[in-house]
Amino acid sequence: MTLNLVNSLTKVSYSLENLTDLGTNPLNYRFDINLPANIDNGEYEYTLLNDQQDVLATGILQIGNYEAPKTSYTAQTINNYVQYEG
Repeated sequence: MTLNLVNSLTKVSYSLENLTDLGTNPLNYRFDINLPANIDNGEYEYTLLNDQQDVLATGILQIGNYEAPKTSYTAQTINNYVQYEG
């Protein structure tokens, strides 16, 4: 199996090949992975492929102590009504 990782911020990609599923549950995968030494902490989009290059799973994972930036939203209201322009 191959696990492709793409950093959500920098778009740098990594490919971890020849992985073996160590799990016994057919709903989950479990791997013993050694990450590249130069990999940045952050959020990554992953794609798991089998040996025939069929996509088995996709999603988002986090490496390290990365905390995604948070943007707060404050509604501007007049008399308890929200008015949107446009």
